[in-house]
Amino acid sequence: MWIREPSGITSQPDERFFTGDGATLIEFQRLRVEAALQLAAAIPAQEAIAEACEFVKEQAGITLSSDQLLAIYSLYPYERGRLADGQWGDTDVRDDALDVVAHFFLQSRWPMGKDNVDIDVFVTRLQRVAAMFGY
Repeated sequence: MWIREPSGITSQPDERFFTGDGATLIEFQRLRVEAALQLAAAIPAQEAIAEACEFVKEQAGITLSSDQLLAIYSLYPYERGRLADGQWGDTDVRDDALDVVAHFFLQSRWPMGKDNVDIDVFVTRLQRVAAMFGY
């Protein structure tokens, strides 16, 4: 879901891009793509989708039906696959639900502590945009 800026790819010399931290990022992306391809057709259980809907409602104040959230997840096959494959109690899977909703409506990830943003402002804007989308 997240992208690197083209300048971050072209601004480094080859020896830095393909070694050290650069090589680690490439390997991480390779593993992520392999996992995404394995999970591409996975469909989460109704219980997992229902729990994700409730979590989104609690955290973001947006009420989505299971069908609506599953449709949103269809645009994010990696995260949908993780929900299908993982345990709802897994923090990463729960975070995915908020990231997917934030990205769908705002083209943003859900804020983390290091972002130093006013979460109330973020949630209010997320809710307003969701309403503008008809949700």
